[in-house]
Amino acid sequence: MRLNRKFFIHVLSVFIYAGLFYPGIVFAAGASISLSGTSSWSAGTRGALSEMTTGSQWTVFNNNSEGTEDVQIRVVSTGSWTASTDGGSSTNKFVLRKNTNAGALITGTNSYLVTGLVNNGSHNFGLYFKTPPSGSENGAHTLTVTLTAVNWVWACGNNITFTYRGGSVTYGTIARGSKCWMDRNLGASQKASAYNDSSAYGDYFQWGRLSDGHQDANSIAIIDNSASDVPGHSNFIVEPSSPFDWRIPSNNSLWASGINNPCPSGWHVPSSSEWATEKASWSQQNYNGAFSSLKLTVAGVRYYTDATFKFVNAVGYYWTENIGYRISFSNSSVDVLTSVRANGFPVRCIKY
Repeated sequence: MRLNRKFFIHVLSVFIYAGLFYPGIVFAAGASISLSGTSSWSAGTRGALSEMTTGSQWTVFNNNSEGTEDVQIRVVSTGSWTASTDGGSSTNKFVLRKNTNAGALITGTNSYLVTGLVNNGSHNFGLYFKTPPSGSENGAHTLTVTLTAVNWVWACGNNITFTYRGGSVTYGTIARGSKCWMDRNLGASQKASAYNDSSAYGDYFQWGRLSDGHQDANSIAIIDNSASDVPGHSNFIVEPSSPFDWRIPSNNSLWASGINNPCPSGWHVPSSSEWATEKASWSQQNYNGAFSSLKLTVAGVRYYTDATFKFVNAVGYYWTENIGYRISFSNSSVDVLTSVRANGFPVRCIKY
């Protein structure tokens, strides 16, 4: 069979790499873009710029639930094959287009950037070509196609994966007005299914402390105040006497200034004004409104005097980043008030 009548294009290699992601956020395990298609394709006859068969097309599938992908597509050929905008007429040419032979041009040079491939979506690409004129073939030619994920675009509503307490966790996010919130408390095993869902209560932080293990509901309670911002242990420090703080002397610059921020990079403990704005939007000023809007829960408090738990399943408390302030809600009210810093409350992170 003469090569000028029918030939084969072989995919030598396909490389997929997920890189340059949003700062402070790490892909979930297995998150990537993937490629489907055949490795040996029968292309059309000489002089015809035609679409290859359905089985000869690439499908790029972006299964990153955290965001969209920009993909760099590079096509490099052996022999005399070159990229072309129209397939050419005098030399070996190929054209890569998106979806159909009338789709957006991918290769006019050997490289092209395709932007905004949506998360959990499939995107088809087809290779179109013009065969060499009679007598110009020098044997079978190979095209190497490389796809590289070059930019990850994150938006609120996508997931966020980060390291918490030494392990990788993935939380959802909730857009509320111009703000973006995590969909669960730090340390919670799931997003709340009800306001009193105990699996969504999460950890109990003392105000201003970092994530050092003290927030675990089962951490050991001690009476031994810390003289520094970092106690150096994972115990819950009780303090039944004034100033009712785990740190003596107290440091008013924690959390709000970024010191000991327990949230991942790009996120922080909400300010009292952010909580006030959020609660004003609730349809009900009680724990039902709190749950409906942000899946907040009534985890109660780990008490500053003896580390026992109080008001569990009845009152929800959340810290603000402002000195000793918290939001609380019950079946009949919502308040943003001060509290003693040695109390243990849940933390819900908000994006900067």
